[in-house]
Amino acid sequence: MTRPVGVIGLGIMGSAMSANLIKAGFTVHGYDVVPGPRNTLKEAGGHPARSAAEVAENASVVITSLPSADALHTVAAELTARVIVVETSTLPIDDMRRAFETLKG
Repeated sequence: MTRPVGVIGLGIMGSAMSANLIKAGFTVHGYDVVPGPRNTLKEAGGHPARSAAEVAENASVVITSLPSADALHTVAAELTARVIVVETSTLPIDDMRRAFETLKG
């Protein structure tokens, strides 16, 4: 049995990563602000969450794939649980560093 994995941001990249993780046998908890991708995750065998924080409550490793720096900072502030965050968004390094500081607490 594998540890659950979280995916926050279920757009093109996040949904593809989620689908591949599910196919590989991982339990995937995912969140997106748009309801449609959460429904798609459920249809693929994943577990949609109501928030980024709920994802972190159910998975010790969380992958983020977000559309903007604002989204990254919002998610970083919401992740109060101690998790490993794998950030895959294409964003400026200064925003990545700021999110790191937020997550570091």
